[in-house]
Amino acid sequence: MKSTSKKMGFTLIELLVVIAIIAILAAILFPVLSQARIAAKKASTVSAMKQQALSIIMYSDDQDSMAPPRYSYNATAPLGQRSYAWEQLVQPYTKNYAIFMSPEDGRPRYNTPFAGQYRRSFAMAGNIAIAIQKPGLTTKPSRTISSIAQPADSVLAGMKFMLHRPQFANAYWEIEQWNFEAVIYNTRNAQLPLTDPRAAFGEIQNVYSGGSVFAYADGHVAVKKANGFSQTNQTGGSTTVPHGTKLDGYEERAGSWVGSPDSFWDRGISCLEAEVSPTSTNRDCILPGE
Repeated sequence: MKSTSKKMGFTLIELLVVIAIIAILAAILFPVLSQARIAAKKASTVSAMKQQALSIIMYSDDQDSMAPPRYSYNATAPLGQRSYAWEQLVQPYTKNYAIFMSPEDGRPRYNTPFAGQYRRSFAMAGNIAIAIQKPGLTTKPSRTISSIAQPADSVLAGMKFMLHRPQFANAYWEIEQWNFEAVIYNTRNAQLPLTDPRAAFGEIQNVYSGGSVFAYADGHVAVKKANGFSQTNQTGGSTTVPHGTKLDGYEERAGSWVGSPDSFWDRGISCLEAEVSPTSTNRDCILPGE
């Protein structure tokens, strides 16, 4: 007796149903997975900044409570020893350069003799890391951690991605200019669209669902949303674009820009700057409680 077999397969309707189900599942799962990735990166950044804060505090404990300077530079020192920023000065307490590189910072890294491929993605508050150590240059000292009136409210460090400078590619630790971005001057949003006139002054990386990570002088770390809104833009119209982060107890001004005709630059952001020159008439941005 001859047997016959019938080849079974999907009908067009069945195939379309399967595709529709896959599409629905993808629409549900992809945002969840994306949020999970963001949460994982944020957790990594919080951990890194916690270590940074503790290393700064431990450094100050061994320096009569003095916070690290912005940087130290000596053009006559041997190669590899000319330039030191605060994250190098706290290395005895961290022994790890990786915690100073954000997973969100995708810009090219530089060749360094001590840390391999490296790029600093974080910066200290400019009104705490005040001093510059340089032969022949007299500057004001950095803050003492013990003198901070409200350490739980005073920003110690935040996310600030250094600009890419090709001239640093093979001499990162030898050129003074790479230190200029070792501090935060204000909390202006670095994610402003380029069409916004304030975009050139952005510093804070609000890369975690519109928020950024800050370390405080008592050692704790917190995520803050961009919440500063200027009342007018340069053309006189109102705007709802968050252009900065307002922090409790901080002045809403932008350092040396205070008093400029473009007063809207000063609204909606917190100032973290200090004047390093002891003879300058520019006023330092105060810390909470001062």
